[in-house]
Amino acid sequence: MNIFLFDMDGVLLTPVGYHKALKQTVERVGQMLGFAGVELTTEEIAAFEAAGVTSEWDTAAICSALLLGEAIRQQPNVPWHLPPAPNKPSVVLRGRPDF
Repeated sequence: MNIFLFDMDGVLLTPVGYHKALKQTVERVGQMLGFAGVELTTEEIAAFEAAGVTSEWDTAAICSALLLGEAIRQQPNVPWHLPPAPNKPSVVLRGRPDF
């Protein structure tokens, strides 16, 4: 039996592909919540991995929860949900949580 594996996005053959996708996910969630320029660093990813969080799915969920928590802290009276137009956040927030 022959098996062909197509790596369309580069995450299977290039180890940094997973990290790139994770960084883009966190940046996108930050944008959707109103944060400008949220960037997950390589050092922050390494800290997650050192703490035993090695799944990018888990890291993305943790970062998303931290971003949402910071958004709620900054704007507690906003009914928090994802905006209907992902490119237009309902509020503009400052800073970012420490990942």
